Amino acid sequence: MTDLLVNAPLRKQGLALQSTFAALFRAVRRDFGLLMLASLCSEAARQMMELAAGGGSPGPSVLTMAVCLELVALVAGWVVTFIIARRGLGLTTTAEEAASALLRRLPALIALTMLCGIAVLLGSIALVIPGILIALNLTVAAPVCMLEECSALKSMSRSTAMVSGSRWTILGIIVTIGMALLIPMALEITTANSLSGLSHALVLSTRALFHVPLIALAGVVYAELRASELASTPR
Repeated sequence: MTDLLVNAPLRKQGLALQSTFAALFRAVRRDFGLLMLASLCSEAARQMMELAAGGGSPGPSVLTMAVCLELVALVAGWVVTFIIARRGLGLTTTAEEAASALLRRLPALIALTMLCGIAVLLGSIALVIPGILIALNLTVAAPVCMLEECSALKSMSRSTAMVSGSRWTILGIIVTIGMALLIPMALEITTANSLSGLSHALVLSTRALFHVPLIALAGVVYAELRASELASTPR
């Protein structure tokens, strides 16, 4: 696996918007359950953090639950990213292989998540545009870390090189998905003062549903770019 993914020389390739959307749709359809689990946990963690910050509930217990949910979301997101990326390269993956890869790369993934968060935050503090560019550059850092077994810093550098010709396409996909996210946001705003337990759960589930493609995006983009590199490499 490592030879197939790493040995071909890096070449700048652009994403085809139509084929990337098609691959994204296929990934969401095939791995919807795991993607939805990651999205629901992330959304629930975010809402708990907001609740704790607003002082509406006991802080420590809510914060602990929020952290646990966010960890579950991260792990589920990493696993499904690994599966989607490998499938996009024509490589089958069992649950055992995905779990083994995650455990083997867990320290690097944790370091990568922290470094990416710091980099995007610093870029956003400086100006909003640098933060957006940094986030786009790091789109495929996680799949690079897992599939090519790079260090955190190397994964960030490799991701930046891979997406260098595709930033506008990736941004266009994210903006398109973001426009769809306006639907659950509008629903939440219009019902903010009259949410029952059931309607609150409905809003959370709707928002999580629209976030699913964003979670699948890294694995899809990595597979598209890496397949393009491999296809252009002389045999």
